Amino acid sequence: MRLKILLIALITASVFWAYWPSLSHIPKQDQIFYLGTMADKDDFISLVFASISFPRDSYSAIGDVLLFRPLTFCFLGLERFLFGYNFYLWQLTGILLHFGVVFSLGSLLWVIRPGMSAIMATGFFALQLTNVSMVNWNQINPYLVFTALLLWALRELYLFEQDAERRVVRVYITAILMTIASLFYEGGVFYSVLMFLYLLWISRRQHSSLFVSAWMLLPVIVYTGFDYWDISLRHFAFNAESGLIINKLFSFETIFNAARTFKWFLCCGLFLAPADIIESVRTYVLPHTLTWQWPFIGFQPQMIRGVVIILTTLAILRVGYSREYAKKQASFLLLLAVIMFTYVVVIVLGRVNPRGFINGLLVSSYYLYIFWALLTVFVYTMFDLSRCQRHSFWKTCRWLPVILIVLTAGVNTVYIREVNAMILAGQRETRIYINYVGAFVREHQSEKAFTFDIASGCPGSFPDWVAKEKQVGGGIAESYYHRYIDHDHPRYHLMCPSY
Repeated sequence: MRLKILLIALITASVFWAYWPSLSHIPKQDQIFYLGTMADKDDFISLVFASISFPRDSYSAIGDVLLFRPLTFCFLGLERFLFGYNFYLWQLTGILLHFGVVFSLGSLLWVIRPGMSAIMATGFFALQLTNVSMVNWNQINPYLVFTALLLWALRELYLFEQDAERRVVRVYITAILMTIASLFYEGGVFYSVLMFLYLLWISRRQHSSLFVSAWMLLPVIVYTGFDYWDISLRHFAFNAESGLIINKLFSFETIFNAARTFKWFLCCGLFLAPADIIESVRTYVLPHTLTWQWPFIGFQPQMIRGVVIILTTLAILRVGYSREYAKKQASFLLLLAVIMFTYVVVIVLGRVNPRGFINGLLVSSYYLYIFWALLTVFVYTMFDLSRCQRHSFWKTCRWLPVILIVLTAGVNTVYIREVNAMILAGQRETRIYINYVGAFVREHQSEKAFTFDIASGCPGSFPDWVAKEKQVGGGIAESYYHRYIDHDHPRYHLMCPSY
């Protein structure tokens, strides 16, 4: 027990140490746009409830018209109401929500197979380098809530077969969790349908009531009802691009891009190192030379780590495989596999097909987070560790997997801190600019009818055409001090500082 507590404490401390530089990060790209759009709103109702359809009201990118994530923007509005422009608290929220996901994952792995192995696998995910964008970009903090709810719903489903006395209650809990999750991220609707089919299959096999399974359609009904209401309220009509996304479902392009994306997800988790990362104004960018062109690019040091992980996984699987155990876990493994497949296909249809790989995927590295959470559960469920422990190989090399996971998590911890520090250094000019504007405002805000305008092209700003097209202020400084901004007749015109 003491060793388990010590390991949990070590994982917790490692996560905080790795993400500590991110507490000083400032908003970027989409969040600047969100803050600029919401800058003139300060009351609770306007911030939390008046922007539930923010993408449809404000975004113009391909595919955004299909998005309806009311609780996501309620959550962002709540953060804006509670924290204002104190982004230390925004960033801290992201780290704490990451711990919530880690707790949900650990709870799921523990019910699958309790013990040190569950803690080790949870620590492996907690310190994956692919998690960085999801955790340190607070514009997508709500997706962490979605992930935690999804993993806990999968936990309830796994226990559905194990706990005959509380099956009905577990279905109710799963339906409620997935209903809330779907209002954070519409992918939850698809996963709820898959869970419904899973329960239907289990119920038929065990000759139990089929009616209980129908509760998993609750997220579909609730989400569709709210979505239809939102569309009707805004007299909204889908454009040709939306139909094009759906029509490409069975195209060769979708099949090719799905395979390419799946390989990219795997390679990023196995072979990624900070040297391969390009920091951008949105999230970090993962260059294609490391991913879908591998292994044709020559040797790179970080490949050793990935190859060792693959070989160790295959060795444990070879020792721990049994037909009886595989048959027992087959239904749940199939559910996980189909959910991962659906996740990839939805991303391909909504992002990769209409935008291409560069604009649709490489600059959106946060997609890796949910995939690797599900993959961790999938791989962990495949192992029959009780069989492994009886094998001579395990008795001889039982500490090898532990050592490899600890070393991998240790390397990833250093990598994550390095990436967060790199992003912090890249924001230096923007922080200087914000302090420069803040000093100017403090010097002149006591003047009567004090107003000012900010020159275009300053750090943390959108280009002029974006500000004009989206009817939003030019950047983060305008969000901070929007009450003093006057673009038409400013008393002062503030130029960008020199560095």
